[in-house]
Amino acid sequence: MGAKSRIAAAAVITGLLLCGALAFTARMHHASVRANEQAHVNRDDVLAAEQAVSAFWQEREVIGEVLSFPTERSLAGELGAKQFRFKQALGRIRASSSADRLDLERAKSANETLLAVFAAEPPLSGSPRDGRHAARLHSVERAVVDPIERLRAANRRDNLRAAARSSAAGGSAFHAEIATGLFGLGAIALFAIFAVRQVRRIDDQNVDLQAADTAKDEFIATVSHELRTPLTSINGYVELLLEDGADPLTEEQRGFLATVKRGSTRLQRLINDLLLTAEVQAGQLDIHTTTTDVVEIARQAVEGAQAHAGNKAVLLSLMAPSRPIAIEADVVRIGQVVDNLISNAIKFTPENGRVDVTLAQGEGRMALTVADTGMGMTAADIDRLFERFFRTDSAQAQQIQGSGLGLPIVKAIVEAHGGTIAVTSEPNVGTSFVITLPLAQTDTAAAA
Repeated sequence: MGAKSRIAAAAVITGLLLCGALAFTARMHHASVRANEQAHVNRDDVLAAEQAVSAFWQEREVIGEVLSFPTERSLAGELGAKQFRFKQALGRIRASSSADRLDLERAKSANETLLAVFAAEPPLSGSPRDGRHAARLHSVERAVVDPIERLRAANRRDNLRAAARSSAAGGSAFHAEIATGLFGLGAIALFAIFAVRQVRRIDDQNVDLQAADTAKDEFIATVSHELRTPLTSINGYVELLLEDGADPLTEEQRGFLATVKRGSTRLQRLINDLLLTAEVQAGQLDIHTTTTDVVEIARQAVEGAQAHAGNKAVLLSLMAPSRPIAIEADVVRIGQVVDNLISNAIKFTPENGRVDVTLAQGEGRMALTVADTGMGMTAADIDRLFERFFRTDSAQAQQIQGSGLGLPIVKAIVEAHGGTIAVTSEPNVGTSFVITLPLAQTDTAAAA
């Protein structure tokens, strides 16, 4: 497991432990809140029960007055108000258990019975109600009060229990908060120490990798220099044999020598790319700028690539202004950029395709576009296009030759001239490269 993976694993474990501690703390808080809410409910029920008992006795008092003064008409309206208040008080009691609900129903039913006994056998107008009627009322009133008293007592007990649970849960939540805070600080400190050690290890590995990369570049540069001398000799003697008329060669021999020359030329080009890549990596890319006409550079590149395009039956065209476009640039390097882009476009374009080279200028910059109708690339390929030695999967599948060094070199040369390079592509549709470079002072003034 790498350092980054270990840091990620440690972060995940620390996060899970902290989440667990926070979840436990939240649970204790929730339990405390629930217990506190239940205590409030029980206190409200106790108060409602007391109000119900008070309302009942007020109702019973009015009943007694009606028994004593049956002709007092105002007492009838007062009795209705007391009955309504009693029912209101009962309605505010939130019975939580089945036993409490049963007592509540008993109290309601007993009060209805009381009212029915009171209303039964009304006396003659102006005469008092008899003593037997009053006795029956007294026997029913306890059936109303007793269930309400049981409700009040049960709610008081539940209130005390809920308050105790709320206090205990609140204490647990407080202790959990302290423990979670201490654990969090400790976990963060340990994770920070672990992460610092891993980052240092990554830094050390990066230093080693940079050293290895530098050594690799030096090795490539050294080997490339050593290969240049024998390749120069091979090319020289092949050309001498092909041009020497003293001892004519057969057509077969000339074919063999032409094959040797093509291979040595390709190898020479690869060596040059390797050396130039080493210079770019070392920050030693030499640029010797002069005022030059980029239209002429593009025209020469297109003319030089016509044979290659003709061999592949690819139509190569140039669209450029009739007047020169002056830039401050290294003629050789910019020519190398244009040659590379056109060569790549032809290489990745199938027969009967097109490669269009376009030049334009405006707002102090010029733009060179090389567009083809080739195999195209995916977005993932474009993201890695300028990495050294990168080649797309489609190029490898079709065994298209290449080193993967051309485009990184193109990008380095363009940026060394203060320019930019952009790519748009779509698989099986084509690719377009757009290079922008600043115009020369004189051309900028003329355009203005």
